[in-house]
Amino acid sequence: DNPEVAMVQSPSTLVFTQQNWDIYQSVYIMGRPDSNVSNYTVDFKYLGSDDPRFTTQQRSVSFDMANYNDTDYLFWKVADHSNDYTTTSGSKMELWVFLTQKPADGKTVKFAASTSDPTKASVSGNSLLVFTTENWNIGSPITIEGVYNSDEGEYEVEFTFMGSDDPLYSGHAHNLRQKFFNQEQENFLFVEVAEESDLFTTWAGGTVQLLARITEEPAADTTL
Repeated sequence: DNPEVAMVQSPSTLVFTQQNWDIYQSVYIMGRPDSNVSNYTVDFKYLGSDDPRFTTQQRSVSFDMANYNDTDYLFWKVADHSNDYTTTSGSKMELWVFLTQKPADGKTVKFAASTSDPTKASVSGNSLLVFTTENWNIGSPITIEGVYNSDEGEYEVEFTFMGSDDPLYSGHAHNLRQKFFNQEQENFLFVEVAEESDLFTTWAGGTVQLLARITEEPAADTTL
């Protein structure tokens, strides 16, 4: 919805048939050079069908996106299956971290993850992110774990640039910080819609697949 920020690179039209209806098709969106950091929407507009089941039923779909600043070199998102907070009872949060630009062949880019207040939450497991030409845009996971019996409150997850042998990054990349919250556990059940599922049921019998899990590990030999 904002071609000054980003545009469809390819393809601009998706055609579904009986042979490919359940196979994902890729659409590539490219940020405009020297564009602003801002949110935008990718619109999928229904163009028609010769199948009467779709002709009068289909609607356009919009998908919210964001345009980042390449000078940050690093961006993150909360994992789809994760809460976006930690808890005072020790629940975890999973982040996926990416580079915004591909390193040169054979070069690496390193960032270290930490928290600003380890009395509330800390990095669980590996804290060093090493990006290469193979994984720069795939995402590397970082797990943040709330401290059991800790206080509620805000803290920052910090990604500290640890160096690179790629001139694109060396001397240019800088640290990234993001605020999160450590809160009391209010609900021990987490539910989300499965990736391969629609977000709705239909009058014709369409189904939704929900995935449910609990947010804390039960004690040994107990059930919930």
